[in-house]
Amino acid sequence: MIMPLIYFSASNNTAYVARLIAQGIEEKGLKADLIRIEDLKAGKYDLTNAKVIGIGAPIYGGFAEPIKDWVNSFDFTSKRVFLFSTAGIFHFGSTKEMIRIVERNHGKIIGAFEITFRGCMDGVVYSKKLSEKYPLKKEDLKKAIDFGNNIADIIARGVGYAESMNKHYFGAASLAIIRVIKFIVLRILKMCLYVIDSSKCISCMKCEKSCPSAAVRVNSKKPRINHHLCISCFRCFKECLQKALSLRFIGDRQYYRGPWQLEGYIDPAKIKDAIKRI
Repeated sequence: MIMPLIYFSASNNTAYVARLIAQGIEEKGLKADLIRIEDLKAGKYDLTNAKVIGIGAPIYGGFAEPIKDWVNSFDFTSKRVFLFSTAGIFHFGSTKEMIRIVERNHGKIIGAFEITFRGCMDGVVYSKKLSEKYPLKKEDLKKAIDFGNNIADIIARGVGYAESMNKHYFGAASLAIIRVIKFIVLRILKMCLYVIDSSKCISCMKCEKSCPSAAVRVNSKKPRINHHLCISCFRCFKECLQKALSLRFIGDRQYYRGPWQLEGYIDPAKIKDAIKRI
């Protein structure tokens, strides 16, 4: 059985967790196929024959929009689903909300996994000080692999449920409040902190190609961001090496690009030996 793991990852944290879970699944003799949501939406994969699907995303006041929008529109009839998510601090009730959506669309949930990356400044800028204060823990990385092991066992048995979730404050009921705050904060962020300098644009199109929500367009060396479509994943700013797109508060600080920048990061190729004594 080849199991698709569909994920969106703005800062490579969720992609990293997807790889760890896939490694846990494959330790049990099954095959996992990591699929970016952008490639799935482009029609590069067909999930018709998939019996089990993994779905992962960062938390943006709920599962990030590219994943949530797809899950809302997909028919999961006869499919078993497990969820995984990453967050800077709190997941709130995001996973429970996603469980309801999958079940409403006729899917059966067989597991849920949550992990935090507190040293990543929510995926925007890199801070060595914060990374050292909140390093990735071997125990958490092992939990991701163990979760993959458990999912594989559930598939083999045909029954069961695997869960590794963080403590939730107020649960899914808080999501409505979080989304209102998010809307206000992001509106201010987009209006006041997004900087576009067309004179620096070389029309490399990296910003447009990297945008998961088609919010960025480049015409005649004039990049434009549609604030209504923008989900503030900051991919376009990170991809623009000419700084035609930039954030006012960043200055010369380094963008956060992935978990390899964090203290405690272990390459998946070496992780088996690193955690075997835990």
